Parts: sequence; C-alpha cells; structure tokens
Amino acid sequence: MPQTIKAPEFKNVVEWINSKNLSLESMNGTVILLNFRSYTDSAFQKLSPFIGALHETYNAYGFTVIGVCVPRFDFERFDFNVSYSVNKEGIDYPVCLDKENDIRKLCNAKSDIAFILIDSEGKINSTYRLEDVALIENKISALLLGARKTRPIEPITEQNRIFDTTNKELLVCGTDGTIANNNSFEKGKELFFGDCTPRVEDKIYLDGWWKEEKEYIIKTTSDIGHIAIKFYGKNLYVIARPAFSYPHCKFTVELDGKNITKENTGKDISFSDHDEGLLSVHKPRLYHVVKTKNAGTHEIRLLTNSKDFMFYGFIFN
Repeated sequence: MPQTIKAPEFKNVVEWINSKNLSLESMNGTVILLNFRSYTDSAFQKLSPFIGALHETYNAYGFTVIGVCVPRFDFERFDFNVSYSVNKEGIDYPVCLDKENDIRKLCNAKSDIAFILIDSEGKINSTYRLEDVALIENKISALLLGARKTRPIEPITEQNRIFDTTNKELLVCGTDGTIANNNSFEKGKELFFGDCTPRVEDKIYLDGWWKEEKEYIIKTTSDIGHIAIKFYGKNLYVIARPAFSYPHCKFTVELDGKNITKENTGKDISFSDHDEGLLSVHKPRLYHVVKTKNAGTHEIRLLTNSKDFMFYGFIFN
C-alpha cells in the first residue's frame, strides 16, 4: 500500500477495552501495528506471545501494538467478554472492540488483512495477511531506525518462530454437511441424533436431542449425549458458551476411544479424582482441548448431561 496514504482516524468507531481512549492524533510520532483478530481464533492465540514480545521489545523506541477485536460471533460483541479474554491472555498493549469492522473498512483493507503497519507520520506503510506475520518485525525495525536513528535491536523473530497459522474450522451453522449423522437439521427445530460409527474425517457427529439456532446448536435435555469428531492434527479447540441457567457445563473428554491422558491435553482440561479428563465451559470463548506431541488422525468425543449450553464448532491444526 503506498506510503502517501494517511491512516484514517478511528477514535469514534471503537470501544477501548484496557486503555484510555486513543486516537492517531494523540499517538503522533509512534509506529503502530494494528492487529485485527477474533478472540475465538486459535491462530491468533498461537501468535499472541510473539505479538506481545514485539510490543515489549520495541515499545521503548516509539512503537505500539493495538489489538483490534473484530467479532465473528454475537457474544464477541460484548466488551466484558473481550475484556475477560484480554486478561486471560495477559495482553498489556491497548485493545479495542470494533464491532462493525470499521477500521479495516476505513483503511480500504480486504477482509484477509490481519495487520496494518502505520508509520510515525500517521501514514499506512504496509499491510499483511496472517501467514505473512514473520515479515513484520524487519519492517517495524526499519521504520523505527528511519524515524529516530536508534541503535539496531536484536530481532526476536527467530526466538519466537511459531508462525504455523494454518487452521481448519468446522462450525455447526452456516455450512451444509458439517453435521454428518443427520441432514435435516433446521433452525429452531429440536431433533434427535443417534450415535454413528465408523466416523469420517472433518465431520461433526452428535448424539442426543439438539436444536439449531443462528450461530450454534443447543443440547435440549439432561440425558447423556455427546459431540464427536475425527480430525487430523496436533491441537483441537472448541468454541462454546455455557447455558444462561447453568453457568458451568462439564464434559468428559475421550481421545481415540479412551479417557484423554494428561500428556495429550490442551490447557483447558482438568482431571477428576478418577483421572477423567474434564472440560468446564464457564465463559463464551475458545477452549484448548487436545495437544498431542505429533500430528496424526484422532477421534475426540465430548460427553455430557448438561443442557442448554451453546456449541459453535471445532478448530484444529
């Protein structure tokens, strides 16, 4: 993007989560990296330590990251949910909530642009897709050196090489054929799903009574039921939110037909006294369920008697 394009002011189109209200005018002289993200995207969670390290390393030289949360789901439009995620990730750079994706629109940036770099004169210098994140640090360093002639800083990119941002998502709503064992799911209609094996990859299997809504499905009874998927990867995440009437929804987690073991768990799994892997859904967010040493084909099954919780889908990589 040409360097002559002035970055548009955005102070009136966002809600600030963890800082005072900021404006480009008030940050004149600062190199700014706008990081567009959804807090239910596992790729950005993987990159979060690196983005935080960029801010920490270069902040003293006149650089800041601004996280711009762009909602994918309705629950991401509420500032208290975004605030919870920001605190959980330990983010200390400014974060704002852009409910209508206005900043990216004002910058004439396409929807796949994940980063916009603004120079110290308030001009848009460059834009990057998610897979181009490894290119950003050199540009930041060059802009700071050009503006202030500071000493070169040892790059942090090599120490933080976590740039595999490839994800596969299976969301339960909006894509025909995602749910394998019933083709007649209709919004608002309660249906019974029977268990189905053998399972094929990249399909979601349900067991029990379920109802489809705009963005999610709801388990409608307190009978035991499950959600299952066969996938290829090392990590698996779940997007879910608890029932309004039951603030803690619990799932027993099985991996490849057995209770999940501690060496294969994501950070959101706890264990019972009987060594059962448990997932507790207590906030609307992304939950890290599986983390294996090597990539491979696995089957995960989440069993529960909880009702009225909202399940959005799986992400794996």
